Amino acid sequence: MTIAETKRESRFVRSLIGLSVLLFVVTVLYADRSTDIADMAIRNEAQFKEWAVQSCLTACLTVVLVYALTTSLPVPVASIGSLFVGWLFGFWIGVPVVSIGSTLGASITFLITRYYFHDSIREIETN
Repeated sequence: MTIAETKRESRFVRSLIGLSVLLFVVTVLYADRSTDIADMAIRNEAQFKEWAVQSCLTACLTVVLVYALTTSLPVPVASIGSLFVGWLFGFWIGVPVVSIGSTLGASITFLITRYYFHDSIREIETN
């Protein structure tokens, strides 16, 4: 193993450790505030429903973008987000919104991973 390969492998390991620490911190912060978010959603239930009815297209696009970003982050919120979207829009509008949002989130994650870890994965494949 050459010095360059050792440095790349070391950088890859440090990146994985950094991502793991970030995942842990975000999960702890999210878990701490999840009850606050639920309380806020319950308090503003009528406003959410009214917004979804009055400006359905804007609400759908906003929810798709937020859902895509949250599913691309290493935070376990997809189930809660899916339930919220189903509650907000109902079944027939909620299913396409969640499907599009989760597909965009998976695509974002794939592209980020491909861009940042392409060389490291190629090295692992060749070894």
